Amino acid sequence: MQGMSGPGSTGNSGVGVSSSIARVGSMLAPMTIALQRKHDWLQPVLFGSLAVGSGICVLFYPETRGKVLPDTLEEWSDWKEHGEVRRSQPEAEEQSLLELKSPPEPTSAS
Repeated sequence: MQGMSGPGSTGNSGVGVSSSIARVGSMLAPMTIALQRKHDWLQPVLFGSLAVGSGICVLFYPETRGKVLPDTLEEWSDWKEHGEVRRSQPEAEEQSLLELKSPPEPTSAS
């Protein structure tokens, strides 16, 4: 686990909140077994929704907001070095073809 997620008090707050949530999770985890005995469907729905919610929250991080995320390890290493994803030539051509196929935006005649 990474010790600091940001500089100064921001990183310390992040580590503290993460530790607190982990403790609450460890207290609630045994109760999910009892939930499964009463309602078979509730446990997978609970854990699945938490995973999807976490994934959606990541999209709003300042580091990832509005940016193309890497799909391969090579793209990830470029992202770590240069701060952006550099797509290979076939993917760039495919993207430009998709842009050509999209319909033009309507203009308002005023």
